[in-house]
Amino acid sequence: MSHFEDMDIEFIEVDFAPLAPSLFLSACHRASQYAFFRVLSGWLRDWHPAPHKQVFFLPGK
Repeated sequence: MSHFEDMDIEFIEVDFAPLAPSLFLSACHRASQYAFFRVLSGWLRDWHPAPHKQVFFLPGK
């Protein structure tokens, strides 16, 4: 079963991926574990091995 709701999420700027520009990360939340993050327009990183399974949601225009 899925559940969706609108939430206000607080983000802090962190250096998450070495050699890439900083990004904005939320606190981790209970489930197994999940976090939200957002990046500024133009943020770019070359392909690399991910340290964990990751899911990305991208806004479209």
